[in-house]
Amino acid sequence: MAINFFKSSVEDYFDTNLHSGDVAYKDLLEKEENEEFPSCSIRFYNISEILNSMIKSGFTIKEFNEEPSWTNKKLPGEFTVYAIK
Repeated sequence: MAINFFKSSVEDYFDTNLHSGDVAYKDLLEKEENEEFPSCSIRFYNISEILNSMIKSGFTIKEFNEEPSWTNKKLPGEFTVYAIK
């Protein structure tokens, strides 16, 4: 699972509100489809919410790694979770 948390315009990492935005593949659609494609609701989850939901679902986390953002090495950018069930 790779996520760039700070790519969004959301400035509050702990914000739990829904935001309007585009689906990830919208830019790959034909121009006419792209213009007609509706926006969707987006909820940004923090790392503890993701890990805790995995634990509560019965996964055993074996390893967790995070890497810096591609655009700013001082911010988290991607993480990988290795878990088994």
